Amino acid sequence: MTHAPKKRVAVIGATGRIGGQIVEWFSRTGRYDVLGLSHQDLDVVDESAVKRRLLHQPLDVVINTAAFHSVDGCQRDPRTSFAVNAIGAMNVAAACREIDALCVYLSTDYVFDGRQESPHDEDARPNPINVYGVSKLAGEQLTMSTAPRRLIFRVERVFGPPGPGRPPSTYVDALYDKAAHGQTIRAVDSHTMSPTYSRDAVKLLDDLLQAGATGVIHATNGGSCTWLEFTQTLLSMLPFDVPVESVPAESFLSDTPRPTHTALRSKRIKQILGREMRHWSEALREYLVAMGYIEE
Repeated sequence: MTHAPKKRVAVIGATGRIGGQIVEWFSRTGRYDVLGLSHQDLDVVDESAVKRRLLHQPLDVVINTAAFHSVDGCQRDPRTSFAVNAIGAMNVAAACREIDALCVYLSTDYVFDGRQESPHDEDARPNPINVYGVSKLAGEQLTMSTAPRRLIFRVERVFGPPGPGRPPSTYVDALYDKAAHGQTIRAVDSHTMSPTYSRDAVKLLDDLLQAGATGVIHATNGGSCTWLEFTQTLLSMLPFDVPVESVPAESFLSDTPRPTHTALRSKRIKQILGREMRHWSEALREYLVAMGYIEE
């Protein structure tokens, strides 16, 4: 029996939450030879460094998860935001073009303005309202126009195991800590989103690469919710009895404008793979078990 040759994959941003999961999962499958590149290994803003690192590698796929994703930080520092999220993406895409590799760019729901109350599918028209969203949309467009083979992989509100050597740091982990200490939980009821379990997104990416998928994919879990609904569901799974308060968004957010309804859904996953992503609540329970927060 002849085995298919392994795909040679470089993961940029390999110590991040999703980047680390990609390296771990892809290495475990046995289908890939994986090169993990941290920010210290490769700064995507440095065009010459990108060329030196990637042009002489025999690569089939380059997955770019590097990003400046602090929404408020991007608003304060648009120069860095565009340097990393847009120009950096173009540098990686240009290298992919030279070595004929598929370029995967990790993007966000913040490319939408949030005015559409129903979930956005892949055909929805982007219209970002803050610097972060504009820079990520620019990264998408530069990737699409520069790399002949490309996959735009949009996620939002990611939770999951931390990157290598990092402590748990998502909303889920912070909320668990508060609940464990009996603190009142405050959550916003005016922002609708689709949570993404990082492990589900990474397994989806694996399946999409095996299927030869390109273009734009919305990679969130199924369903949508407000932060309040997400919080209430999470607390219902935990062995703690703590009060939950619904509060206006202004109680948490800065002056940076944020879209209100950014739930994503995918029609392309069903078309390509013949299946859909499982509901976010099922994925959330699995994460709580994996972290030892609850028993299976």
